[in-house]
Amino acid sequence: IHIDTATRVMVQDVDVTLVGGYVYFPALTIDRGGNLWISYTSSSATQTASSEISEVVGGHFGSSIGGYVYFTGPGSVSGCSGYATNPDQRWGDYSGISVDPGQNDRGVWAATEYGEAGCHAGTEIGAFHS
Repeated sequence: IHIDTATRVMVQDVDVTLVGGYVYFPALTIDRGGNLWISYTSSSATQTASSEISEVVGGHFGSSIGGYVYFTGPGSVSGCSGYATNPDQRWGDYSGISVDPGQNDRGVWAATEYGEAGCHAGTEIGAFHS
């Protein structure tokens, strides 16, 4: 969302989506170069829950935002029951992203969850820069 704080008018609103799939638990940050970074979990009928990241260079949105799957989940969480009551079977409750001071604040570290066989989850961490 881009809001002009002087006029209190929304300039732009963007949805993060995956055609034919789903996006879960996004986290965002902006680096020193003005690039917007979004980390999230994504899945579809043909892709298990996986770790994904998108970069919007200079914060200038086009008609779509491409993503990069940086870790493909090795197992499906489809049909798993008990997520609400069994903490051992929970996945996808969070993603995190932070500007990387080691890249002069022009890169990020991202962490997202992915699906593993047996109704479990793993966490993948990656470093990215423009």
